[in-house]
Amino acid sequence: MSKNPTGKDRDTAPVKDNFELEVLQTQFKELKEKLKAMEEEVLIKNGEIKILRDSLHQTESVLEEQRRAHFLLEQEKTQALSDKEKEFSKKLQSLQTELQFKDAEMNELRTKVQSSERTNKLSAPSISHVRYGRSWRG
Repeated sequence: MSKNPTGKDRDTAPVKDNFELEVLQTQFKELKEKLKAMEEEVLIKNGEIKILRDSLHQTESVLEEQRRAHFLLEQEKTQALSDKEKEFSKKLQSLQTELQFKDAEMNELRTKVQSSERTNKLSAPSISHVRYGRSWRG
């Protein structure tokens, strides 16, 4: 089996195998420790990711709530402005109607005044002449 008739290769083979086994066991142990460290690092990273995701969801929820509140506020402002616009429109229409009545009343009064002035002009010379005539004579 052995090339060397004295059997020296046979004697060194178990030592060499033992040394290789020890080296392999040491490497296995080191790799096992590295694996354990990496698994712990993965767990830590997963925890950090979970915390960041939770924080992101919470931030998104807050932002969504703020958007909704802003939208509702804008709707309320728009509704309030619309209500005020309707109110002012009604007031304006009421004032325009009142103005039309006042204009009609003014026209009616002008007509009466003009009619009264014409009547007075026609009758005034005889009355004023008589009045003034009496006061001058008298």
